Amino acid sequence: MNHSLRGYKTYKCRCDICVAAYVRAKAAENYKNRRTPINHVLISAEPLVRMFVDIRLSGGNMNKKIQRWRQEGISVYEADEVCMKMGYHPFEVFGPAYFEGLEQEEAEYQALYGEFEEANA
Repeated sequence: MNHSLRGYKTYKCRCDICVAAYVRAKAAENYKNRRTPINHVLISAEPLVRMFVDIRLSGGNMNKKIQRWRQEGISVYEADEVCMKMGYHPFEVFGPAYFEGLEQEEAEYQALYGEFEEANA
């Protein structure tokens, strides 16, 4: 048996891993089915831009992204994705601003949709 969403749904497993997978899947489903779009919280992208300039990662579409990040900021989700691809945790790059952005995003989500649903054991 796989301990995952399949374990929760198919095999009725209620271990912590399966329940957590179910909660994440329900949150993602609620996010996809939302009616009111959430404006993503933007944090300053300057630390990430400095990293890209320091290691000379630029050219083509990257220059456009870096320019957009400098002007508008970067969403916490995009920051997470880019940092993970580079082998860093977003906290290492952005510091506390990353978690502050996540907290703001979660507060906006909860204001629109209520608390995250807990799985019934």
